[in-house]
Amino acid sequence: MISELRVGDMISDHALIRFTLPVKIERLDAPWTTRRAWRRVATDAFASDLAASELCCDLKALEDKTVDDLAELYSSAMTRPLDQQCPVVQVRHKVKQTTPWYDADCRAARRRVRAAERRFRRTHVEADRRAWDDKVKTMRMLYETKKRNYWRDEIAASKGNTRRLWRANIP
Repeated sequence: MISELRVGDMISDHALIRFTLPVKIERLDAPWTTRRAWRRVATDAFASDLAASELCCDLKALEDKTVDDLAELYSSAMTRPLDQQCPVVQVRHKVKQTTPWYDADCRAARRRVRAAERRFRRTHVEADRRAWDDKVKTMRMLYETKKRNYWRDEIAASKGNTRRLWRANIP
């Protein structure tokens, strides 16, 4: 349904036509997933809990168990300490369109920037601040180069095919 239709003044046989279209954008809800905070696992405590479990205590008692019983025992012996140290939580996983030029180099640069930021926030040393700033500038230049090269290659690959260029959504 077109609303607020306005036709501009006629300068020649062309006129500016403005209107409003109510468009519903379908919002994609982020799906729920289950995850563990693996970085919170204390390996020493997990190893001692595992050593104290039925799986590691009496090996003679395991000889007459079936394979299914052993698999169940293994699963419960591994899951119980994990549930204590890093329980399973439900989180929303945002689905977003990936940037086509963002690759492993970009991810590595982003990791270096985050590491430098954490170091500065921990130490508050001016040299760490400068190192962080330098890494941010390097990352941004890398992003610009990757983006520019990607779109340049897309334009070159289209070989004048405007339909392909419009589908590429070049910014």
